[in-house]
Amino acid sequence: MRENNLFNYATKELSQDAILCWLINWVNSKEDLNEYKLLQSKAKFLLNYILKGKKLEVEDFYVKVIKQYKNIDVYVELTNKKNDKIKYAIIIEDKKFTTENDNQISKYTEKIIKATGLNRENIITVYY
Repeated sequence: MRENNLFNYATKELSQDAILCWLINWVNSKEDLNEYKLLQSKAKFLLNYILKGKKLEVEDFYVKVIKQYKNIDVYVELTNKKNDKIKYAIIIEDKKFTTENDNQISKYTEKIIKATGLNRENIITVYY
């Protein structure tokens, strides 16, 4: 483990969830200050890393970040900039010193399918 690890301080899942939401939401920043541009580039890097398997880029979407949506630790909606329709969803399940409980990710995927009408292949899951 690295010596200066943020998660030594953010020891609860909700702290980690908040940090993930905060970071991802920087993708929406319109600020022109250099330090904000740096945070925005890190947010884009993270989302593009998650989207890489689908051969997508975050620049094509509006991004909405919701903490604890339908009990999902971090939920991200990607809305197509061309037609304003929800195109993809990202489910991030965040764990601290534990493992997945009771097929959580599968259950959360089903909840999002029902809530959004998305196809399973348009839902990206991350176990963090």
